[in-house]
Amino acid sequence: MGDTYGKVQESNDIANFQELTEMVIEIEKLMFWKKRLEHKHYLQQCDFKGHDEAGTDKITEKLKLLKAQITSVEGSMNEIKELVKENSNFEINAAVHCVKEEQYKMKNDISQALTQSSMLIEKISSKLQID
Repeated sequence: MGDTYGKVQESNDIANFQELTEMVIEIEKLMFWKKRLEHKHYLQQCDFKGHDEAGTDKITEKLKLLKAQITSVEGSMNEIKELVKENSNFEINAAVHCVKEEQYKMKNDISQALTQSSMLIEKISSKLQID
């Protein structure tokens, strides 16, 4: 089907150019100041190369879609970076808090041990003085 359409389109283009050429020759015959010129010239037609509009639109749409996706991914990455920073800060704060609690417990244990040691030393010293 596509080949047939292409062949018909080509034959239509050829027929159109032949008609255009005939019209140009007819107009040149009417130009009385060129009637006596017998020298033949080539007829040339210059045409801008047309872009495939449908293809260009598809490519443009794909580019727009890719840009939108990239923007979305960049936004997601920024959100993830912020969450990582917040989580890192939160984890660091939690770790510092745990260390402080452990230090407080150790301080209390050491102070209790020192209190018990001082009590034992007093008991020992009191027994030594009594004897």
